[in-house]
Order: sequence, then structure tokens, then C-alpha cells
Amino acid sequence: MRLKAWTVAFVLGLFGTTASADTTNKADASATLTTAQGVQVLFVNGVSADDLSEPFGLVDGSNQVVVKVNKAIGRGDKRTQVYSAPYILGFSSGAGELYIDAPSFREKRQADKLFEQDKMDWKVSFNDKSIDYSQYKMPGEKGAFPYSNLDEQLAVYNEANGVFFANGKRVELSELQAATAVTATSKSAQRVKSPVTKAKIAT
Repeated sequence: MRLKAWTVAFVLGLFGTTASADTTNKADASATLTTAQGVQVLFVNGVSADDLSEPFGLVDGSNQVVVKVNKAIGRGDKRTQVYSAPYILGFSSGAGELYIDAPSFREKRQADKLFEQDKMDWKVSFNDKSIDYSQYKMPGEKGAFPYSNLDEQLAVYNEANGVFFANGKRVELSELQAATAVTATSKSAQRVKSPVTKAKIAT
């Protein structure tokens, strides 16, 4: 399973450079994504939120975001930070504004009970109207840092569900494989053009 994760991550890495991912996300965006305070966006259509600028761009049609609750509650000495597991949300959108908020809670005890559930009542609205969405709670891995390799875990989940992205766009597997072959051929040709490579080939 880990080998598959690395394979998918490598393939996506051929397309998902920081510059190109952000450019594609902005150029092709027909909608923007914003969240309530305390809702952290981790991935947008297979691209790490760290490689994107806000507001996040969404494409026309099917979209996938990974979010989690990361919120401070309480006051004074009782103030504390609560975190949920990452959740994969899937939905369709057109041109407009999409907004995501987390279920409401006031105490850590309430938050902990809420975070134990496989599904939460996320508030997902598009142009101020609630929309349907799918959700999946990422289980994480055993150990002190269950989500340290979240990109690999997301790649495994997407591959298992037949979901593939390139430069922030959802694509079919055949498209991804074709693009990978072209990229690999191009890189191979560039290496052959190198004087050192030519010398090695000649000997």
C-alpha cells in the first residue's frame, strides 16, 4: 500500500510544482473557497494548501477539499486549542463562492465527542445556499503523528476510489498516464542532449 502511495505521489509530483499548481488554480477557477474561523484547509483538488494562495480557487464541476477543525475555545486560563481529524469533502460547484463552517461547540468536551464521529455536520454553502456533499474521515496511521504523511494517505484514498488530479484539476487515469509518458519522454530527451550523456552513449 505504501509503494502505491509513493507511486501516485511521484506521478502527481510531475505536475504539481508550487508555481504551476497555483497558476492553474487561479487561472481556471470559476469559484472561490473561504472558510469560517477555526476551519483549516489542507488540500484543494489534490494540491497542498501551502502551495496555494487565498482565497482558494475551485474548478467548474467536481471538487475535493481536505479540511479539519483547528480552533481555540475558552477564555483566560481555560483557553485551549482543539483539533479534529482531517475530513475529505467532495462536492460540485459552478461560478460563485463556496463557504465551509464546522459544527458549533463551546466546550472541549463537546468538541471531543463531536470529533469521535465518522461524520460531522459540516456547513457547506454555495452562493449562500446549502449544498450536498460527501465526506470521509481520514483514519490516520498508528503512532504519535498519525497524519504526518497526509499527502500519501490522500493519494492512497484517491487511487482506491478512482480519483486523480493533475495541477489542481480532476482527470481520468488514462489522461494522467498519457501525460506522465509525455513528461518522462521529454525528460529523457533532455538528458540525451547533454554533452556528458552523449559521451556516455557513444562509449
